[in-house]
Order: sequence, then structure tokens, then C-alpha cells
Amino acid sequence: MSTPKHHKGYYSIIQYCPDLSRLEAANVGVVLFCPELSFIRAHVTESNDRIRRFFQSEHHDWERINAIKMAVKDRFDADFVSFTDLKDLEHFIATRANNMMLTAPRSMLVEDPDRDLAALFEQLVGGRKITASHQHHSSVARTLSDAFAGDRFKSIIRRDVSVKIPVMQKVITVPYAYKNGDFNLVQPQLFDQSTEDGIHKIACLRAVEGRLLYQHQFPGNIKHRMIIVAEFSGKAADYATPVCDLLKNSNVEVRSVAQIDDLAKHVLETGKPMPEDQMLAI
Repeated sequence: MSTPKHHKGYYSIIQYCPDLSRLEAANVGVVLFCPELSFIRAHVTESNDRIRRFFQSEHHDWERINAIKMAVKDRFDADFVSFTDLKDLEHFIATRANNMMLTAPRSMLVEDPDRDLAALFEQLVGGRKITASHQHHSSVARTLSDAFAGDRFKSIIRRDVSVKIPVMQKVITVPYAYKNGDFNLVQPQLFDQSTEDGIHKIACLRAVEGRLLYQHQFPGNIKHRMIIVAEFSGKAADYATPVCDLLKNSNVEVRSVAQIDDLAKHVLETGKPMPEDQMLAI
């Protein structure tokens, strides 16, 4: 019987730290990176029980916490081609600027990356990890990542951009943003809810966010526009037309997955270079 082959890998723990000055954190996920296998993936917990145990339930914006968890997970799922060696992962960790931190990478031997990642998650985090529809959501994000890959987009596209929704005073994090006169926030959205109320709830939330962003006067009078890359599956497919109409009437641009290549072409043709240190959103 042949000896299993091991590869050098690295793991980092995803932690929520409500007060960066105190450096007290709760584990909410884990990342496994194996350069030899071109593998990088994250598991994040579905619940926020560890945060509640560590920091109680008060004064936490659970919607924002969940959004940032998913943004971190989707970044690795969608943009895996950007991580080729340890320095890429270390750079990503060093540039994190919100309450969701990643620990310094630790080395380990990897035999089966999916199985090893599952074992790390069970050991370091525990509970249920986000799966199911979110994995489908990540496939949309992966298609976006493929379209935005390459040196041509490096000076135009900014990634993991957080912006505060006016009036609502909530922060959302989108995987891509670019400027072409307007400041465009590109957000993948899977509509797979099983009930009409569930579909309408998500659609109305995105419509309100998009309308408030578009109507608000940001510094420099730069108009903010949300671009939703929408995919409909299951029962939600029956509501695609009214959902798209609602979003468009709320100043939200809607693209289908089939139109991602056209979106990438539009970004190349109209996008303006932005310095790395330029503040994009508030």
C-alpha cells in the first residue's frame, strides 16, 4: 500500500474582534491554504454563538457580522487564483481593516485539503458551517472572479469594499468596486428562497440599499450605484421579472450571470485607475 503524500500548507483562524484595542476575539472560521495543490478555502460558522458567549449579545450588528464573514469566505472561494504563495496570504491578512481579523498563518502538512479543512473547523471553531445556498452563491462569485482576473483589472477593480448605507446606518461589504464617474458596487446575489415572502424580503432589502446609495450626496458629489449580479433558482425563478423590475426602479443595475463578460468589458472600457491607498467608500 502506497504512503499518502503530504503537502506543505498553512492555516489561519478567522476571528471577530469587537474592540481592536483589546485584541479579544472569538473564532468564527478557518482558512486552509496549500500552494502546491492551488487550494485555498475558508469555512465560517453559520451561527454567532461563540461571539455571544465571549461578548454577550448587546451592541452587535449581526447582519454586518454575517456579511463580513461571507465576504471573507467568498474572497477565497472566488479569487483563489490570486493566492500563489505564502506572501499573498500574508498580504491579504495584513490589509484587513475591520473587526474580522485573521491570525498569522501557521504551517501544517496537508493530505486531503477538504478533509483537513473540515477537521480544522471542527477543532478550532465547531458548530455548523455555512453551506448549501451560500456555496451556490460562491459559484456566482467565482464566475465574477474569473471575469475580473488578470493584470488589466488590477488598477481599476477594488476588492472587499465596505460602504455605509445612508439613513439605515448599516455597513455592507461587496467583493468588487470600480469608478467610471460613478462609484459602482458589484454584488452577487442568489435568489433561491423557497417562499414568496422570502424572495420579496431579499429583493426589497437590496432595492432599499440601492436607492439610498444612489440618492445620497457623498463627498465630491460622487454618485454611488449598486450593480447586482443576480441568479435565480428553484421557486425564485418564477419571480425573476418582478424582482429585476423592482431593483431597476430603485436605481440598481441588474446583470445576469450570462452578462458577466459584458460587465467585465464595460469595466475595462469605462473604469478609471484608482491608487491602492485611495479611500473609496465611507
